[in-house]
Amino acid sequence: MRVRPPGKPQRVVLRLAVLIAFLSCSGFAPARAAVVLTANFDGMTEGIAGTAFTDGGITFSSLDQRVPGQPVPNLFAIEATTFPLTGFTPRNYLTFGTNSPGNGFGFGRFGSANIDFSGMATSVTMDIFGFGSTSANTLTLEGIFGGNVVASDTVNFLGDPISIVYLPLSISGMFDSLRLVAAGPFDSGVVLFGMDNVNVTLVPEPAAATLLLIGCGAMVVAGHRSRVTRRKRMG
Repeated sequence: MRVRPPGKPQRVVLRLAVLIAFLSCSGFAPARAAVVLTANFDGMTEGIAGTAFTDGGITFSSLDQRVPGQPVPNLFAIEATTFPLTGFTPRNYLTFGTNSPGNGFGFGRFGSANIDFSGMATSVTMDIFGFGSTSANTLTLEGIFGGNVVASDTVNFLGDPISIVYLPLSISGMFDSLRLVAAGPFDSGVVLFGMDNVNVTLVPEPAAATLLLIGCGAMVVAGHRSRVTRRKRMG
């Protein structure tokens, strides 16, 4: 059986494929800018947010306030205030269990919760603030990859009980989900705080230029086939 050599359009597509492979392997393929997901809760209504919700592409779920005799998951809450809390950017922040109506503010009881997003993250930051405490309880942000903790950052709320402490959390690495966990010897390890400005930086996607080259190659093939079909009909 004779094998016909590739025609001109096919040769063009082959050359495009070789070029794409070369650029990709050589590191010359341009990448799209990193995508940053942000949950600042400002577009949400003050009040109970439910057992799970999504803001800015980031999903919060599986809240456990570690209240004896109370079933889980518990309820997230949105607090709105103009009070100048350190680490807080008005108008809303996330807290737990309940909220203070009007311009008041409060911090709910927290044990643990899951934080999820679509894609792979390289860094996460969030602003944590609450009243100071004399207990040794801590709050840890965990970065998880394949079910394993691969990065973490831990803070405690030691300080004056009538003052607001600001405790930013940040991690970097490569992870596909997050978990926030309180721990310690006092009151089942829970802490009371508010959360704002959660930023998740995702891994950049493949270059749009590469997809454009593939699309151009497909158009060349489609155009060639269309011309061949017209010639056959005319013949």
